[in-house]
Amino acid sequence: MATEIRQHVSKVNPTFSLFDHILARTLRGHWSMACLSENDDFYQGLRADFDREIEAEKSNPSVKNPLPLSIREFIDNIYSRFVKNPAQVSTYQEDFHALWYMFIRAAQNIDAESAEQDRLFNQLVYAKELGATLGGEDVSAWIYLPYLVEDFEEAWVDNSRKLSPSKRRNFAAFTARLLALGACDVNISLCALWLLRETLETTRAIGPDPYVQQLAISEILPAVVEWFHISSTKLLKLAVHEWSDGKSITDIALPGALAQAEGIQQPGFSIFRWVFWRNRLGELYYHEGADGVRANAKKAFDHMILTGRLLGHEIPGEKTYWSVVFRRLDRELQRSGKASVGLEDILPEPGWANEPESEDE
Repeated sequence: MATEIRQHVSKVNPTFSLFDHILARTLRGHWSMACLSENDDFYQGLRADFDREIEAEKSNPSVKNPLPLSIREFIDNIYSRFVKNPAQVSTYQEDFHALWYMFIRAAQNIDAESAEQDRLFNQLVYAKELGATLGGEDVSAWIYLPYLVEDFEEAWVDNSRKLSPSKRRNFAAFTARLLALGACDVNISLCALWLLRETLETTRAIGPDPYVQQLAISEILPAVVEWFHISSTKLLKLAVHEWSDGKSITDIALPGALAQAEGIQQPGFSIFRWVFWRNRLGELYYHEGADGVRANAKKAFDHMILTGRLLGHEIPGEKTYWSVVFRRLDRELQRSGKASVGLEDILPEPGWANEPESEDE
């Protein structure tokens, strides 16, 4: 049977080492099919195999070994053992930690704009729906994707500083999808809160400084853009409802020094904090700094300024901003003699949110 399975896997994907690792361990009896949590070597090997697959894809793009497929195999493996040997979710804790490790590493290495990000997200939905087919109190927690939020928070707070700007952007895009599409607990938004605090509420250099170990704004801002691009509606709703995780003293929810200096003391999301972030992006737009900061600040600002209008919320400064926009559109229409004009004809600027509404231009 082992030979038949291996031959089948080889036909589908000759480089699929992750399945080989699981199969070999199973046949040699190195761990129990009911519970693998007692064998740390297995999980270390599993992570190492997955990391090798990532490197293989990067070094040889022609190798058709999509990371979501590897993850799907491991989800099925966990589920099959779970069905045969039902137990509390905590019994499979190490399995879930290994699974979220795969999701995190894949998300960091799949381009933010690639359709592969959506395929990866689909595997998460698949895992969740598998849990919905189970019954009993002991297994109901499966559908809530146990330990996912904690592992993602740890990946952001403890490890994301080590990522390259592109990998950090990729990771932000995927994590933002989790929030925007309601795939997991709303506490995943704390990842966004932490990133926004680190980027916009903390004193940092605009561009990289070889003499300073701290990340520069230019290295973090692309990740902020992805959060507002993908999940700005959810973030604004949290701000409107002043959402916090209920642990107001936890460091991750507290405002940064720059926000506190402006009188913002309340932990978690709030409209005051939302407006502070938007104003900070406006400041960065006008700052003569590192390449890309001005453009990324404008992208993030545009996503924010559009969200309040989309959801029908009156956010301070937005009424003024849109009044200026429409006045300038009217003037441009009269000046140009065109049948119609758009925002590209007037190039709106973040500073318009702070202009007097009655300004006569």
